[in-house]
Amino acid sequence: MNLSFLSREQSEEYKSKMNLTEDEEKIFDMLTKNYSIVKIADVMQMSTRTVDRRIKNIKLKMSVVDKS
Repeated sequence: MNLSFLSREQSEEYKSKMNLTEDEEKIFDMLTKNYSIVKIADVMQMSTRTVDRRIKNIKLKMSVVDKS
C-alpha cells in the first residue's frame, strides 16, 4: 500500500479521523514515506504478517473515512 501521494495535510486529516492505534499510526506514517512492508517490519520489530494485518486495518479505517 503506497500512500506517498498524500500531502502532509491530507495524511494528518486522515489520521485525525481514523482513530488509529499507536502502531497503526507509525505504520501509516511510514506508508506515506513509501516504506516497504519488509522495511516497516524491520523498523517496528514485528513480522511482515503483522504489518500486513495492520495495513488491512488501516485500509478499512480509510474506507470508512472516505465514505463519510
